[in-house]
Amino acid sequence: RYLIGQSMYFSEEINRFLIIAVTFVGLAYGVRKGRNIRMTALYDALSSKHKKYLTTFIAITSSIIMFALAYEAILYILHIKQINRLSPSLQIPVYTIFIIIPIGFMMAGLQYFIRFVQNLIHPEIYSGNNLIEEKE
Repeated sequence: RYLIGQSMYFSEEINRFLIIAVTFVGLAYGVRKGRNIRMTALYDALSSKHKKYLTTFIAITSSIIMFALAYEAILYILHIKQINRLSPSLQIPVYTIFIIIPIGFMMAGLQYFIRFVQNLIHPEIYSGNNLIEEKE
């Protein structure tokens, strides 16, 4: 903008698309690394056995929710494709950009499901991929 005296008309649109991509790919990455938001006030007061049960329950519930959100996102994308919605400046079909949303939800759902399985088969409490919670 400073070089040529005017801004590029499509820069805001590209920025919006990149924010969507970073958000939904980052969601799955955060779950994999155990960096998702956790409310631990009640959790910290529980015994190790109950922490294990709660962590396992949260993992399977979160997995189901992520897969349900991926399904809903797919339905939304199909609707956008059907009405042939285009981005305002670049005239790109919006559904091609939004495809990253169900992919991110599915990857996050898969990571939560992996966490569920890890907590079922191992005695330790897994809160992330290879991230074992310390026992008290």
